[in-house]
Amino acid sequence: MEEAVVGAVVGASVQILLQNLLSIPEQEINLFQGFKKGLKKLQNSFLMIQDFLDDAEMQQVTNKAVKRWLKKLEAVAYDADDVLDELNYTVLRRKIKKSNKKVQTFFSRSNSVAFRRKMAQKIKNINEKLELINQEATGFGLQMRFAGAHAPNAVSNTADGRETDSYTADPIVLGREDDVSGIVEIITSQLNKCCLSFQLLGWEDWGRQP
Repeated sequence: MEEAVVGAVVGASVQILLQNLLSIPEQEINLFQGFKKGLKKLQNSFLMIQDFLDDAEMQQVTNKAVKRWLKKLEAVAYDADDVLDELNYTVLRRKIKKSNKKVQTFFSRSNSVAFRRKMAQKIKNINEKLELINQEATGFGLQMRFAGAHAPNAVSNTADGRETDSYTADPIVLGREDDVSGIVEIITSQLNKCCLSFQLLGWEDWGRQP
């Protein structure tokens, strides 16, 4: 039971993170000069890891090494989530400054050079960890599941050609309000796959033996 919950939580966390990564508008990715390729690689790395999750969640019950692999993946996912939060904050600040016409190009200023270098290094470190995690998954013999119906879909950002004004809600920043309910839903579906069942008791049944 405990192992199933751990695997479901990690799987849900990775799926939510992947949804947020794939929701970054293409025009905003283009702003991140110096680590644009690294950000794209981060998306692809998590997509690949997601394909191993189903098998990992089943194997961790009997394979402690796979359980440790899931824990390691969870830690890296949190690191990536922190980076994403920092990027979202920077983009939002840029939009506000642009709307006030205080600056023309936020990322062209000299004070943004240090930011780009810092983020490039953080993303590089995460990508290196993800490469090792992917290699370990192959070493464990985990089977890949190609993205199916319940995998997060990449968001098309340029199909309708709409422009985002300075006051448009950032789907990643405000979308975090739905993360908790999303994680609960994903965990529930993952636990159902493990054939777990729970008996619902009414107040009159409380304390009785099943």
